[in-house]
Amino acid sequence: MSEMSYIQIIEHYHQHTASINELMGSILSGINDETLFQDEARQQKAIDCLMESYPFVDLPYTLDPSGQQLSHNVAPGNTLADQQGGVGKDRSHRPYFLQAKDSRATIVTAPYLSVASRSLCISAAVEVRSATDVLLGYIVLDIDLSRTIEFLMGDSQRLKFSVLFKSIYAAIALGLFSVVGLLFYFSLEGQPPYTPASPPIA
Repeated sequence: MSEMSYIQIIEHYHQHTASINELMGSILSGINDETLFQDEARQQKAIDCLMESYPFVDLPYTLDPSGQQLSHNVAPGNTLADQQGGVGKDRSHRPYFLQAKDSRATIVTAPYLSVASRSLCISAAVEVRSATDVLLGYIVLDIDLSRTIEFLMGDSQRLKFSVLFKSIYAAIALGLFSVVGLLFYFSLEGQPPYTPASPPIA
C-alpha cells in the first residue's frame, strides 16, 4: 500500500475504529500480567513478542499507579541494553493516563500527531492489578496509526481472497460429485453412458 496522507489515515481510522479498539484490547489483554512489573526478563520477552507480531507497535512501556514511567523506552529492534531513557518520566498529564485511571477496561485515545515521528499515532493503555486486586500500574502502547490500518486492511484483503478460493474449490468439488453421480446412475441402469455411434466403414 502506498503511503497515505493524514486525511486518508483519518478517513480509514473512522472506518476501522471498532476493529482498532478491539485489536488494542486483545493485544493488551494478552500481556496483562503482574510479572511485567516484577521481572525485567519477562518484560523483554513480552516486548520482543509484541514487536514480532505487531509491527505497528512503536513503543510499549509501563507506568506506576501515579503515572511515573517504570520501564525504559524500547523501540523496535532495540533491547533493554539499548535503553533510550524514559524511566521516571511523568506521564500523569497524558490523555491516555487520565482515561486509564478512571477505567478498568482498555482505553484507546483519539489520533494525535507524534512530535518525534511526525506521524499520526494512537495510544492504548490498561491497568494491571495483582491477584489481591491491588493496582500495580499500567501498560501503555504507542501505536503508529498508518501501519495499524495497513495491517487491518491487509487482513481484510486476505479474508476476501480466502472466501473466493473457498468458493472456487466448492464449485470444483460440486462438479466432481455431479460426474460421480451420473456415472453411478448409469451403472444402476445397466448401460454405459451414451456415446455417439461410430460412422459405418465404407
